[in-house]
Amino acid sequence: NNQVALEVSKPIIKKVEKNEKKVLKFRAKEIMRNPKNRFNQELSKWYQKNNPRIFFDTPESIDKLDTNSMLKIYKDRFSDLNNFDFAIIGDIPKNRVEKLISKYLGNLPVEKRKENFIDRKIEYLKGKQKFIKNYNNKNISNILILFKSKIPYTQKRDFVLRAMVSILNV
Repeated sequence: NNQVALEVSKPIIKKVEKNEKKVLKFRAKEIMRNPKNRFNQELSKWYQKNNPRIFFDTPESIDKLDTNSMLKIYKDRFSDLNNFDFAIIGDIPKNRVEKLISKYLGNLPVEKRKENFIDRKIEYLKGKQKFIKNYNNKNISNILILFKSKIPYTQKRDFVLRAMVSILNV
């Protein structure tokens, strides 16, 4: 049984039921009731100049969920696994992993399509900025320092950056 192959070749996206939408709407509302979450969402929108690509779940966005559109996007992206990276993690001998890869990943669909990256030029505020909101009556402060720089992407840099963020988010 190759679960990866089944999920790629015969995807199933079940219709979002009315009760599930109620739960998702409730969660979205609860997230906004938390002052820290609300602050972070509003800061993100403000810092990125209200870019329409920067959005968060709201009861209205959940109402617009369309399983047909989701399935169409899923099929488009997973019909070609040519540019995917797979990470095999565990205490397993290399020769065993190679056999499993050829058995389960070797027959997954690939095409020779060229991925076209579109730079959407997401604008950010520049220079020193202040964003102040008073959402609660407790003596709480959130301080955020944002630094933007053009550094070529590498997986190692991404890993190091995520590690630093994890350490600093104490």
